[in-house]
Amino acid sequence: MARYLLFFLLFSLSATVAVAQTTLEGKVAEESGDPVIFANVVLFQNDVQKAVVSTDFDGNYIFSALEAGTYAVEVSYIGFSTQRVTGIKVSEGKV
Repeated sequence: MARYLLFFLLFSLSATVAVAQTTLEGKVAEESGDPVIFANVVLFQNDVQKAVVSTDFDGNYIFSALEAGTYAVEVSYIGFSTQRVTGIKVSEGKV
C-alpha cells in the first residue's frame, strides 16, 4: 500500500511540474514558405543570451523551461541576413 501511495505522490508532483513549465516554440521559413533547416536560433532576455537551439527538418524550434518575461529571438543562417524579433511575452505555464 505504501508503495502505491508513494507512486501516486510522485506522479502528482511530476504533473504539477509539467504544467508549470513554460516553452517558446516557433518555425523559421523562407518567404516562399519552405522551412529553413538547421538555422541557429538564439534566445535573449534583457540583451543577455539565455539559450541557443537549431531548427529541425521542418524549420521548428523549441525553448523549454523558461521563466515568464519578455524575450527576443534572433535567427541566423548562412546566405540569409540575421533577423531579430523583440518584445515576445512569455507567460508562466503557457506555450
